[in-house]
Amino acid sequence: MVRSGRARAPGDRSVLGRLASPLLLSLALLLAFGAVMIVQARRLTAEPAAAVSGAPAGAVLRWSNEGISDIYTLDPAGGPDFNALQAIQLIYGGLVRFGPGFRILPDAAQRWTISGDNRTFTFFLRPDVRFGDGKILTADDVAFSLNRVLSPGLAQQSGAYLLTDVVGAPGVMAGRAKRAAGIEVLGPRTIRIRLTHTSASFLARLATPVGYIVPPWRVRAGAGWDQRAIGTGPFMVARWVHNDSLQLVPNPYYYGGKLELSGIDMSFIPEPLNAYKRYRAGAVDLMGIVHFPSEVLYDVQGQPDFHQSARLETVYLTLNERRRPFNDMRVRLAFAHALDKNAVVRDAYGGFAHPTNGMLPPGIPGYDPRLRGASYDPVLARRLLAAAGYAGGRGLPPVSYPVDQDASSMVLASALARQWKQVLGVDVRLVRYTHSAYLDLLQRLQFQIADIDWTADYPDPDNFLTQQLQAGSPNNNGGWDNRLFDQLTTRAGEMPPASPQRFALYRRAEALAMSQAATIPLVNPTAGILLRPDIHGLQISGGYLLVQNWATVGIQSGTGQ
Repeated sequence: MVRSGRARAPGDRSVLGRLASPLLLSLALLLAFGAVMIVQARRLTAEPAAAVSGAPAGAVLRWSNEGISDIYTLDPAGGPDFNALQAIQLIYGGLVRFGPGFRILPDAAQRWTISGDNRTFTFFLRPDVRFGDGKILTADDVAFSLNRVLSPGLAQQSGAYLLTDVVGAPGVMAGRAKRAAGIEVLGPRTIRIRLTHTSASFLARLATPVGYIVPPWRVRAGAGWDQRAIGTGPFMVARWVHNDSLQLVPNPYYYGGKLELSGIDMSFIPEPLNAYKRYRAGAVDLMGIVHFPSEVLYDVQGQPDFHQSARLETVYLTLNERRRPFNDMRVRLAFAHALDKNAVVRDAYGGFAHPTNGMLPPGIPGYDPRLRGASYDPVLARRLLAAAGYAGGRGLPPVSYPVDQDASSMVLASALARQWKQVLGVDVRLVRYTHSAYLDLLQRLQFQIADIDWTADYPDPDNFLTQQLQAGSPNNNGGWDNRLFDQLTTRAGEMPPASPQRFALYRRAEALAMSQAATIPLVNPTAGILLRPDIHGLQISGGYLLVQNWATVGIQSGTGQ
């Protein structure tokens, strides 16, 4: 779900920390639809809220949301970026969710069955799941939410492509039907979803924001309903102070139990370095989920409140093949071979990333450490550009590179532009945009080259290859089109999830895409998060903030107020 540069569309439920560039710092979007941050909440064993009593009013968890002045939506079907997902995943829930290790666990669905041909999923809802206003969740609410994601007015931004396997989904997306025939309400607490073909990743897709359930009566009330958003998750919106902060309070009907916390105060802090300073001053309890300022990494190494690790993320360049000069594969390959990615790691990430030549990050099944891709080769880069008719950069159409408003995005773009100038003799014009204008530019495909930060929505090569590079995918911003790639990834997606043959097909597809510079992968960044040790109930592992049950998260007396 590339809805932005440095995008993220993640959709699981854990919170990702990202290291911003040295010097100044950036924001990671999604995309996704990607992302992405994400809060994994295990809620299955706790008692319903009504059964818990006597708990004292808790403290407020002060949460830093770095790289923005505001979030632009609290609607899970509204194309949320990585920053917005921090809040959205605290408010809403779906039929299933991600647990530790990206295992699929029940959420609103108490259980489900899968047909022998792996094309029909029947979900049975828990009886105690309620929205923040007390209304009981029904199968009709689930069907409404899924069909809404597919509706023509939202499909281009909602991540509807993740549901195109559902019978009748394309007709809803095209406006030919109001409801997908494959989404069937069988009773107040039973819903069946039928697919056109086997999909190895369908349950994982339902755990992303496309599967989040919204209150139909609020949505039907009209625009602005998300200003006081409620869902079936642990929190709901008390106050959204635009360009400042978001105040969340507990959902009193949360089925996981009564929360210890009395709320979350999420501050929007444009520069991660300022977020770090506020953490050190005791003004926030948690920071670095979106961006950590890498220029202070050496100051926090070894401290008990700092957590650093790799995660499932790739930063890459997308090249718009609908426009000159990147419609010529030789030019794309020249720009790719001109980049010394070790220097990019040093200059733009302060050493806290790993160079990569492929789309799949380490940890994703099918990752190929032997993939060569377009490695650094200045001589070959100059030869390719000359073969395209632009020796020394002469005659090359002007190339512009849009840059998001945060400082670290400019650091990365500047590092790349310097290398293209030194190796190819090409001047790349960097143009800075406000965050909202930048997102709009990418969504309208009005760019030549842009950087994308993609964090796994779900841990499967489908999310990095099929969703990014198949012809017609909304995330295929560059417009690369290759029939063999589409055939390979389609076949792989229909095979059993753990099949070795499936991963072999994905490796072939990735090698093909890299041989044509469908994208230019750059780095796999490292995650960094600061979390006060007096907060209990939160765990950090593998770059994720894991929450076993939000009802047990709290702050020791006298802190976090």
